[in-house]
Amino acid sequence: WGVDPERLEGEAPGLYPDPLYPVYETHTHPHHYNPDHSAALFDGRPRALWLTARVPGDAPPGAYRGAVKITLAYWGDVLTVPVTLTVHAATLPAEPTCGVENWFVLASVARQHEVAWWSEAFWRLVDAYFRNMADHRQTHIVVPMYELIEWRVDAAGALALDWTRFDRYVEAALRAGLRQLSGNHLATYTYDNKRFKAGVHTFQVEGGRARYRLFEGRTRRARAWLAWFLPRLQAHLREQGWLDRWWQHVRDEPLGVEKDYEAIRRAVKRYAPAFRTIDALHGPIVRACDCWVPQLDAWGQHLDYFRARQQAGDRVWTYVCCGPTGRYANRFIDQRSILPRLLFWIMARYGATGYLHWGYNWADGPVPEMDTTGFLPAQGPVQSGDVCVVYPGPHGPHDSIRWEMQREGLQDYELLRLLAAEDPKKAETIAARLVKGFDGYITDTAAFRAARRALLRAVSRAQTREAVEV
Repeated sequence: WGVDPERLEGEAPGLYPDPLYPVYETHTHPHHYNPDHSAALFDGRPRALWLTARVPGDAPPGAYRGAVKITLAYWGDVLTVPVTLTVHAATLPAEPTCGVENWFVLASVARQHEVAWWSEAFWRLVDAYFRNMADHRQTHIVVPMYELIEWRVDAAGALALDWTRFDRYVEAALRAGLRQLSGNHLATYTYDNKRFKAGVHTFQVEGGRARYRLFEGRTRRARAWLAWFLPRLQAHLREQGWLDRWWQHVRDEPLGVEKDYEAIRRAVKRYAPAFRTIDALHGPIVRACDCWVPQLDAWGQHLDYFRARQQAGDRVWTYVCCGPTGRYANRFIDQRSILPRLLFWIMARYGATGYLHWGYNWADGPVPEMDTTGFLPAQGPVQSGDVCVVYPGPHGPHDSIRWEMQREGLQDYELLRLLAAEDPKKAETIAARLVKGFDGYITDTAAFRAARRALLRAVSRAQTREAVEV
């Protein structure tokens, strides 16, 4: 709701063939015998087939021709679709320069796949999700500290921390190729007389057991907890060699609770001074943040402020979620599929160095293809498709069209940054062909492809010239 009709493909709920189920070269029976439901076609409904070609870094530029063959079950008919792949000389950097954080939810792994928490089957699925995120150029992984740490009471009756699961999670993420660690929020939403407040997550010893409790951000008990927990977290990260990778969330979208936010952030800087903070913010509403993440519309409205913060040494990302709507780019399932990709052209043109979204796999159960309108406990409805960009499969996540468009947008971002380093005016000219403003874009497919071809050719020329000079 609230999206400009010109930005929509249709209405939700409805049929949007967003999931991309993997297709294998196997001789299977009809789809209900296939554990992956690979490319099942039924009732005349459309099914999206997405072909991903992975080009080796040493592949010579040129046109490569081939064909995709599709065999129809039962009938044995074979459809042959000719394919031409054009390889350009442009090469993406080995390490992403754009920070990316889509929030990963452990509870969704257990619920959607119906596996026991912390079982080996659970950890295998976690590994698969990590590989999927890294393969799509995600850089930051949320570390859900309060779920991963085992909170115990020692023989002396004091609170003790077992880091075993925490360490296994982080090691798996780094092994998969994720590079940065984001501690989940120290505070969450609470309600008091219909006002939002910031409740600090704590664990307290009560009756000989460790019990979870929330305390308001400016209370003595919240400060005492942060003074106890933060130094221990920082010490463990330093011991494991992970401290330089750590970013700390304070409280999500702290509009209306700015004083609580400031108090908690001061505690972070006092008790864990090596931590850098990162948070989604409705514009410049707090005094300080090491990585500001304003929503797309707020970033545009306060562009001069955030450019000043960048000049002062802070990082500036952007984010979208249930909003902004109107004519702004987002990644709702009923929007035009070019918009999730254009987000990264906007970022490249105006200088954001990272992207955040809350909904990687955030859903209580399997998300149906035909209606991805989700409902979250105590939060009400969210925009269709906002809760996730992957779907649960038997061995891990299945990709979606929107998730693939994000990866391609990130690749475009890298190309624009590479060109800007060589020829800023050329990069600006190409980006401006599609991005006219923060909520003004050219979404025509032919125009987009022409702009991207111009980008690929410009980067190819620049890199070829560099290679000759070297």
